[in-house]
Amino acid sequence: MYSNELNLAKNIAANVGDMLKKRRSEVRIEAEEDKDIKINLDKIAENSIMQQLVSRFNYPILSEETGRIGIIKNDSIFWIIDPLDGTLNYSRGISLSCISIALFKGNVPLVGVIYDFNNDEMFSGVCGVGSWLNDKPLIRPRKRPIGQSVLATGFSIYGVQSEIQFYRLAELSKKFKKIRLLGSAALSLAYVACGRVDAYSEEYIKIWDIAAGLAINRALGIETDLQFLDDDLINISIGVHL
Repeated sequence: MYSNELNLAKNIAANVGDMLKKRRSEVRIEAEEDKDIKINLDKIAENSIMQQLVSRFNYPILSEETGRIGIIKNDSIFWIIDPLDGTLNYSRGISLSCISIALFKGNVPLVGVIYDFNNDEMFSGVCGVGSWLNDKPLIRPRKRPIGQSVLATGFSIYGVQSEIQFYRLAELSKKFKKIRLLGSAALSLAYVACGRVDAYSEEYIKIWDIAAGLAINRALGIETDLQFLDDDLINISIGVHL
C-alpha cells in the first residue's frame, strides 16, 4: 500500500539531498527575522521536490516555503514537505539537517520519508506496514524508565519564548537522563524511531516539521500525543510518557 508514493518520495529526497550537499558553498541568507532564517537553497530544494511530486501524482501539496498548492479538504490525500529542516544548522556547517516528505489523509499520516543527507541515512515508514532505516526494518525501541531516557526538544520559532518554557525545560531535565536540542524536529523524530533518543516534545511546531517523523513512528506503534492548534501548529509529545 502506497509503495509507489514511498519509492517516489525516497528517490526525490535522495536526489535533492545530493544537490544540497554539492551546493552547500552557495548558501546565501535571503531573509532573517528574529530566530528564523531563509536561505536561497530552501526555495531551490522546494521547487525541485514539488516539480517531481506533481509529475507523478496529482495530490495537493502543503509546503513550508509556499504553503498550500491545490485544494486540501478534510479527507484529502496530500503531500507535506519540508525541503530543508535544520536550515540554520545547514548554513553553519552543522551536520544536523534533512529533507522531510510525508503523505497524509486529513490529519492521518500515511507515508513518511526523512533523508539525513549529511550521513546518508534514509528513514522511511508506511503506517500499517512498517518503518526502515536505509531499507533495513526498524524495530520498535524498548521503553526505558524516564530516568534513563533521553529527551529531544526545542524552542519553536512560532511560539513565544517565555520564562515558563525555560522553567518547564529545567523541570524536564530533572526527570530525564539527558536532554538534546538538535535544531531539527524531523531528525529528532527519526532518532526516536531508531532508539537514539527516547522521546521528543515541542510546543507550537508546524505540521511540516513533524509530518514524516509522525508517520515513521506511528508505523512502529510508538505512542503519540498531539494537540492540533490553529494555522498548522501542533503541540507534540512522542515516545516516553511525559
